[in-house]
Amino acid sequence: MRGAGALLSDLTAERQLADAAVQLVDKLLDEEAAEDAVLEEWAHWCSAHFGVREAGVLLADDGGALRVVAATAPDVRMLQTVAADSGEGPGPGAFHSGMPVVVDDLAAAADRWPAYASWADEFGIVAIGSLPLRHRASSRVLGVLNLFVAESVPSKESMRAAQSLADAAGTGLAHRRAMGAARRTVGQLEHALASRVLIEQAKGILAERWRTDVGTAFDRLRRHARSRRVRLDDISRAVVARDPDGDPFAV
Repeated sequence: MRGAGALLSDLTAERQLADAAVQLVDKLLDEEAAEDAVLEEWAHWCSAHFGVREAGVLLADDGGALRVVAATAPDVRMLQTVAADSGEGPGPGAFHSGMPVVVDDLAAAADRWPAYASWADEFGIVAIGSLPLRHRASSRVLGVLNLFVAESVPSKESMRAAQSLADAAGTGLAHRRAMGAARRTVGQLEHALASRVLIEQAKGILAERWRTDVGTAFDRLRRHARSRRVRLDDISRAVVARDPDGDPFAV
């Protein structure tokens, strides 16, 4: 039977992990917070709490190419750059498979990842655990958390805890992306509506000026924009503002 001290230690660790996950997601959902800075802070937290030498984060761009966004030391930033550029190492493997990749002897992987293993050896990194940042609801992988070790890899329990936190990061990142996309869509719709209002106003002004109907006024306005290769809303804005320099129909 496990003692009360061990149980208390487990409960404390679980509470710390849960608190870290909540804080990480909250920060990622704060659009005023710089994403790279949030992940840099998280990498340092992981390095301190999972018993590893260093930690780093790779994120995928819209085309699926990995880039380094966080590293707790220049050496691991360089090692992650090698992984992102060459596709070598457990990081790209975890990203493409969506599953954790743990290598407890990088020297033995020299034939498979020659450049990566060489740089790891130079930096004194002997083992690594790469954990995908997953958004399970959409089956997407947004990046990888890399835990670099100078001796042996952390326990299975620690790796499971780290993967839980990596999944929280993946969820936070996915929602951040969705929020950004929604904001851009709203912006586009607002711009389209504002342009439509300008055009309608310009049609009315020109119809009154020319003593014709709005359909005829719009046809003339549109033909002028096309023939001059200028935006219809730009001409409409000048007409509405009664700008003698910008309104081609000013009298």
